[in-house]
Amino acid sequence: YSRLRLELEAQSQQLQKEIADRLVIETALQKAKETLERQNKIDSLTLLSSRHYFDESIEGTLAADATGISNSLSDYL
Repeated sequence: YSRLRLELEAQSQQLQKEIADRLVIETALQKAKETLERQNKIDSLTLLSSRHYFDESIEGTLAADATGISNSLSDYL
């Protein structure tokens, strides 16, 4: 009985470690994603909002206007 209990405790600790490791990886991936999204929004040469980001912002603003939700374009620039 005690041997089985020790094995279960060891497995539980291993699973907890794997969960913690995955959370660290998930956090790092989320930060990398946010960094890439920020970089995608800014033109590296001019340091202005990129054309792609501007187009997305306009589409979002137009869609919001169509639904009656008012957004300022300056919120996106």
